[in-house]
Amino acid sequence: TLCQNWKKEFSKWLGDERIRVFVIDDKTDIKDFTVGKVFSVLVCGYERLRVCKEAIQNASFDIVVADEGHRLKNKQIQASQIISGLATKKRVILSGTPIQNDLGEFYAMCDLVNPGVLGNSSTFSGVFENPIIASRDPNATKEVTALGLERAQELSRTTKSFILRRTSAVLINTDGGSNLPPKTETTLFIRMTNVQQKLYEHIVGHNLIKRVIGGGGGGTEGTGGKNILGYITMLKKLVNSASLVTDDSAAGSEIGVNEFLSKIRGFASLSPFDLSG
Repeated sequence: TLCQNWKKEFSKWLGDERIRVFVIDDKTDIKDFTVGKVFSVLVCGYERLRVCKEAIQNASFDIVVADEGHRLKNKQIQASQIISGLATKKRVILSGTPIQNDLGEFYAMCDLVNPGVLGNSSTFSGVFENPIIASRDPNATKEVTALGLERAQELSRTTKSFILRRTSAVLINTDGGSNLPPKTETTLFIRMTNVQQKLYEHIVGHNLIKRVIGGGGGGTEGTGGKNILGYITMLKKLVNSASLVTDDSAAGSEIGVNEFLSKIRGFASLSPFDLSG
């Protein structure tokens, strides 16, 4: 789905005539991209990338863009190794997931898009990772803390030249308001159908439910409060559609949901509109 969405974005902004996009899936052959010259863009998921790595390793790419780039946070990940081996001088990582406080993962992503800028992994650990981690220790000396702060600032200055970070601040205009249109929320209250109403009354009126609510235990294991979560979940499903609680769940079988529904005349032939409010 994500790959097809990328294809739609190319079509939306560039049109289908200016550039042709090839999406790798079960119905396509990678040779149509590598051998022919019809397609200018290749869109491939990380899982599929491992399958077609041999076919694309000799292809030349002007730029490689890795969406959901936080998935490449480890240099041992096969997809990361394949991307690193592609013949290209330009790599871009896109991610909406904040980078966690793991400097090793941060290094892996930086080294993927800008190889060698932070040295090899051993150099990075000695110069940046170890001093910064040591400075976070509550018992660290002033010298260790100062060194860690210095290295953290140096790391920030170095990576700032190729990391573009966007926050929610970009949505705020010069007047302090939002660049987005006003948000409109509409709440609709929908009555339950007759089937939903009958089943709801059956569930909440069952002796087992009454005992659980009253704190007297219940369920096949007598777990009381533990089982009430299952009943609440069942009621939440019910107010959406009676068809959602006709399964063989533990909570449903305990209070005879299926048996009760079978007694409703014509239940099997009811339409979704009869089962949903």
